[in-house]
Amino acid sequence: MNDLCVKCKGRLLCGLTYCPLLKKVDTTNKISPKINGNAVFGNSPPNFFIGHYGYPAVLGGPSINFSDVEVEDDPAKWYGADITDIVRMRSSQLMAKSKLNINSSRLDEARLSSLSLKPVEMEAQVEKINYSLSFSNILQPMGPTADLKSIQITENFTVPSKVDSLINEKITVRESLPELIPFFDVFYLQKLLSGGFIGNKKKLVPTRWSITAVDKMVADEFLEKIKEFKHLENFLVFSNTYLFNHFEVLLIPGAWEFEQFEVWHPESFWNNSGKLAIEQEYEGFEGRSDYAEKEGGGYYAGRLGVAEGLKAMKLQAKAIVFREIGKDYKIPVGVGEVRENVRHAFLNSPSKFESLTDALNELRKRLKTPFNEFTRRSFILTQKRLTEFSG
Repeated sequence: MNDLCVKCKGRLLCGLTYCPLLKKVDTTNKISPKINGNAVFGNSPPNFFIGHYGYPAVLGGPSINFSDVEVEDDPAKWYGADITDIVRMRSSQLMAKSKLNINSSRLDEARLSSLSLKPVEMEAQVEKINYSLSFSNILQPMGPTADLKSIQITENFTVPSKVDSLINEKITVRESLPELIPFFDVFYLQKLLSGGFIGNKKKLVPTRWSITAVDKMVADEFLEKIKEFKHLENFLVFSNTYLFNHFEVLLIPGAWEFEQFEVWHPESFWNNSGKLAIEQEYEGFEGRSDYAEKEGGGYYAGRLGVAEGLKAMKLQAKAIVFREIGKDYKIPVGVGEVRENVRHAFLNSPSKFESLTDALNELRKRLKTPFNEFTRRSFILTQKRLTEFSG
């Protein structure tokens, strides 16, 4: 069962109707009630959550900040905060949920307000408040929830003109992205997709699906350019550690290939087996047509971080991401942690090596996992390639 838990990460591949590990976290992280009656007033970082259970009939609604704690939704903006700070921020937001259909026009104003670049004041009437926190492998921790009776946006808000001009256009999501990527980070693009504002069908998209879809499509857009860049000349290793996750990113001269390892050390969130649990995913130059099932959204988040790094360097390379999850990673905070760790690895100065052998010898020192666990699984680090690149 544990090997399946590492692969599944709460996606219910086991056939159960709930994840026992996530349920355990949920029931042991209660927070104190802070809401006065059924009225909620907030000056909220704009966000509108769309669930996925029961699709196409789903639960969704706005997130409302109901405390004096400063709250950030965007993982890029809370980078550097520790687990306690992240949980405090997330527990200060109420998700006011209502039944929606993916073609629904209900709650249009609240949904549109999520596109504001500044906090938006809102007032809501809610009932059946649930004060527990919930967690997933894709999303940031979710604060308390309540059934939404009514909501009113109590101040004017502005949608960026670049976005406003695209909302009514009948073009695909992939056609929209080149016009948006230079101006907005992926978190904002995910809100555009999830809220049904881009794409020729203009349907609501569950938030967890939109996160992975945008990570993939933005990286695809970058890779079209990256595959035309000249090849890297040296072997580079970038490193970063955050939230008990340690990352090493190895770049190898050559045409684009990508591989990512996840190593869940014993006692880390998904692994209670007492032994290492390792997952690996790969794609060649032409990409892959199937979903990276073993790593899910984490694969696409790491892939985007690498694509951003190569695009900034204006170089093409083979890339391997080594992710080691430590035993103190007890609360999952979503794939934004993977994306931000890889992004920040590329902001650090790399170590440069003349040969692959030298680079791998350095990685052996930096990684806790016995390195033969990687080489025996790797598509890129085959014996043929070891001789090809050792010089």
